[in-house]
Amino acid sequence: MNRKLFESTGKAKAIVLLIGLFLVLLVSYGNNFDNDWHFDDHANITENRNVHLKTLNWEDIRKSFSFQGKISRPMSYLSFALNHYWDDLNVFGYHLVNFAIHFLAAIFLFLLIYRTLSLPSLRDRYGPCALPVAFLATLLWATSPLQITAVTIIVQRMASMAGLFYLMTMYFYLRGRTARGKIQGYVFFCLAFLAAVLSVGTKENAAIIPVTLFLYELLFFQDLSGENLRKILKWSLVPAVLMAVAAGLYLYTNGILNGYQGRPFTLGERLLTESRILVYYISLLLYPAAERLALLHDIPVSKGLFQPWTTFLSIITILCLIAFSALMARKRPLVSFCILFFFLNHLIEASIIPLELIFDHRNYIPSMFFFVLPALAIIRAWEYFKCKPIFRFSLVMLCAFLILGQVYTVHARNYIFRSDFSLWLDNAAKYPNLSRVHVHLAKHYAEAGYMKKAFLELSRAYELDNYSSTFQKAEVEYDLGEMWRSVDQDAKAMECYKKALSTYPPYTAPLAGIALIKWKENHLREALKMMEDVLRKSPNNSKYHGYTAILLFYLGRYREAEKIATKALLLDDKQLQPLIVRAQISRKEGNYLDAVRIWQIIRKERPESLDTKLALIEIYHELDDAVSLKDMVENVLAETQGQRIENVILQIDHAVMYSAYRPDEKTLIEVFRRYASRANQ
Repeated sequence: MNRKLFESTGKAKAIVLLIGLFLVLLVSYGNNFDNDWHFDDHANITENRNVHLKTLNWEDIRKSFSFQGKISRPMSYLSFALNHYWDDLNVFGYHLVNFAIHFLAAIFLFLLIYRTLSLPSLRDRYGPCALPVAFLATLLWATSPLQITAVTIIVQRMASMAGLFYLMTMYFYLRGRTARGKIQGYVFFCLAFLAAVLSVGTKENAAIIPVTLFLYELLFFQDLSGENLRKILKWSLVPAVLMAVAAGLYLYTNGILNGYQGRPFTLGERLLTESRILVYYISLLLYPAAERLALLHDIPVSKGLFQPWTTFLSIITILCLIAFSALMARKRPLVSFCILFFFLNHLIEASIIPLELIFDHRNYIPSMFFFVLPALAIIRAWEYFKCKPIFRFSLVMLCAFLILGQVYTVHARNYIFRSDFSLWLDNAAKYPNLSRVHVHLAKHYAEAGYMKKAFLELSRAYELDNYSSTFQKAEVEYDLGEMWRSVDQDAKAMECYKKALSTYPPYTAPLAGIALIKWKENHLREALKMMEDVLRKSPNNSKYHGYTAILLFYLGRYREAEKIATKALLLDDKQLQPLIVRAQISRKEGNYLDAVRIWQIIRKERPESLDTKLALIEIYHELDDAVSLKDMVENVLAETQGQRIENVILQIDHAVMYSAYRPDEKTLIEVFRRYASRANQ
């Protein structure tokens, strides 16, 4: 830290404050380093093979920039890839990076606020209290419970890291703007540009940075006299129009607005509803009680200005705040900036783009200057009551209450985030009418083997019919189909799959489910045709490639099966079904040694699987390898603990229904009976 930055208060004092900030944040978030994966973590990290980085070569790094076949938020995904490279899917490393990002963001916010209050245009009014205001505002922001999802949910590093680069952009711009030499100024401006690019590359809502810097320049560096303001607006008109046109073309050419076809609200309804949500965000920042916080909120859609009536009130509140900011711009530019910054940085995610309506993590950047004005009021009150110790003591107690209350709430909420199941239980208790929370609870009950509870939760989700998109409704219908299929109720499963396809036609999973039922009914050609249709719609899904390869194998199209199996392995080298296809093709073609080699690889990956051992027994029998055959038979007998081989084969046959290997009952019974007779002799 530069000595000049702290010439009035001392460098040591600032360092002590930052150490204190670190300790407070450590207490707040120190219990989240072993918290579970949640929500979008799975699709973006644990199930995203592109970020499972194994080597640091350029090809693998470049691949990590893509998500679902498109380059998306490359800096975010690269950070996940590097985490995976160093420690696989161990959550500790991911949480450690998230915490470090949040702490660094707090440092840059502290520096930015301090230097802003020390600018020539603000120095006389705020300079003497710049350090305590900067620290208190930063502390209130960093410990706000509204930041929990951006810090604790691993995938929301996208929000916090974009925020860090955003703050770095503003800080370096400020340093460049106040630099004493041209070279130093150019260096800082280059750093600001680089940080802005990194911020946009982390999350797209950082694209508002140029407008934020323009507002910052206008309020803190420019003379806002009438004549000068007209000149500024004149010169900024063309860039503003160009930016608006570019944004419009981007939305139009990418078909982003088509997303409303899959939402339960129109563009107009979204804009009306977001007015209420913005006011609700402000209330959460002011009163972040634990009972008001949730991963998913249930916000009824506004159907008109007075449906509900709070819509009109919210719009009037926002317009009044913006009008007040405009009127106060010349006399109180800091007040104007803090208010306008909040609304400006909600503009992208709270306007016309058909995103889901509300998420707490969207406040990470907009709330950065929210606490400057409350902190300033507290410090001003402290100065005003310098001769009244009782009032100063009351202020200290108020600050301690606010900070400790936020720290306690963050710490307590992190315990709820400890497991994904406890998170959804909490969400269901607060918003029981949201279908999505019951879907997640159903998945956890199903994984734990409580199928009845899982079915009840899914049925509850379906009955509530309260989703944020038609795709989510289709997911519930598909999940119900999967549950019915798992208990061999194929007719009911088929009905659910068809409903899911009717609800959301582009959804490929229900079509794959129908194909599996056709497969089970031995309509292999029909199943293959459906699965090939699925592949055309989801060309990067390794599981569907695996199914297609198996169907091709059973239809005797070995070369095509091998080609599709190879593609499946390229997409996901941990998938075993494509290897089974290869092993079975080698066996069918009489290449038994190669088949044994591949099955041994599969056995190494799944040492507990009985189907692998039975397959090897069949091949050893065909090879007449008595020694290997005897060892494998004894291995199976030891694992099955004396069960009848007929029962074992029946269980395995049902378990490997959708596999290229199906047990040869006649051969296996013959082998085991022969072994039993020899053992008796």
